Amino acid sequence: MRCFSMAIFMLLILLAALYIGKQIKNIEFGVWLAAFMVVPLGKWYANNVILFSYYVPHILISLVSIALVLHIWKSNGINKCILFIALFALSLIAGVGGIRQIMICYAPLLLTAMVIVVIDILRDNHINIKKQIIDNDYIKTSLIAVIGSFIGYIINHKLLYVYYFRSYGVMDWNRFDLSNIVKVAGDYLGLLGWNDSTSVMGIAGLGNAAGILIMIALIASVIYFVKNFKVFSQTEQFIGTFFLCSFSVMLICYSEIGTYNESYWVPLLPFTYIFMMIVFNKVVLESKLYFNIKRATVVISLCAVIVCSISTMRYPYLSIIVKYAKDREQLTSWVIDNDYTQIIAPFWEASVITELSNGKVEAWTPLQDLEINKWLQDTKHAEAWPEGRVAVILQKEYLTEKYDAKSMAPFLKYEDDDYLGYEFDDVSEYQEILDR
Repeated sequence: MRCFSMAIFMLLILLAALYIGKQIKNIEFGVWLAAFMVVPLGKWYANNVILFSYYVPHILISLVSIALVLHIWKSNGINKCILFIALFALSLIAGVGGIRQIMICYAPLLLTAMVIVVIDILRDNHINIKKQIIDNDYIKTSLIAVIGSFIGYIINHKLLYVYYFRSYGVMDWNRFDLSNIVKVAGDYLGLLGWNDSTSVMGIAGLGNAAGILIMIALIASVIYFVKNFKVFSQTEQFIGTFFLCSFSVMLICYSEIGTYNESYWVPLLPFTYIFMMIVFNKVVLESKLYFNIKRATVVISLCAVIVCSISTMRYPYLSIIVKYAKDREQLTSWVIDNDYTQIIAPFWEASVITELSNGKVEAWTPLQDLEINKWLQDTKHAEAWPEGRVAVILQKEYLTEKYDAKSMAPFLKYEDDDYLGYEFDDVSEYQEILDR
């Protein structure tokens, strides 16, 4: 079932890539983009998109939203109205999922429209409200998308708040730290094929060398795009500006707000590929360079991508996934075979067991001991622990000082190298042991 769902997700990404590629340039551009979408260029894209589909919804929503904006700009009459409605509906649904999609797509979209208006004003050397703002489809679409997403966010947060997620609305800004901005920007570049903790020589070394080449190519692409903005088509200017605005918004939020890890950059990678393809097409394929130079440049670029992908799939973090999967599979079998329908388990184990049991097992996730983790679980779990028979799963690596092996021993039903499984007739029995 997981393989089937992964195939469906990859198919949806391919279709979204074809759609936005056609809106940017043509179907051939979309085919090349679709090919890059399934390439495991970096470890986090391979893990969080191709293997586990974590960021597939974010990527799909962003690709389709931007494609709809471009499609609206090209349409007229009833078709344009239908597309406006589709964009509003999509952004509203995206907003119900939390503020993340607003931050990575719709806020940058509005910022992009504003930047383009400013560029138009500077180019024309005067302000034409009707032409540059009222009749500007980019302004209209960005406002509709932002309004729709905020309505969705309000619906979730105020009316349908049945599932905990970590909201930026309750977080604080850190002290401004320029060095952290540089570090976070470096994390983003590292997603373009760099793998740490690998051997210096061999395929890993070649992969990292190719990754550096891709990073340099991206930086050069940004410089070329900014310096030669006028040579790009209106659609290309919009996509390039959106990429830079999205990068800027994410960079500030990720570097100056406490909650962050480098995998958060993954939803931006598809637009990184699109941006680099646009600049590559302009600099190489549409240039007056000799044919053999063009062909060599294409071959070198493809080789760099292939070497990075091979190195990524040999990366230690990805290779140990199989081991963890087997450990959790054995643990899940114990839960299912013993007819547990309620468990208290660590975050990752809870998610896996819920999925592998097809939702028959309801999992409560604590931060530690019996302190509920208010993140990615039903809000009702914060109000009450399970009633009646319950399995408690503990990781040996993270046992706390409250853990009493002697008192817990009579309840032990399962043990392997990584986990301990206990059965209680009621969660109060477990609580009594923790309170001693």
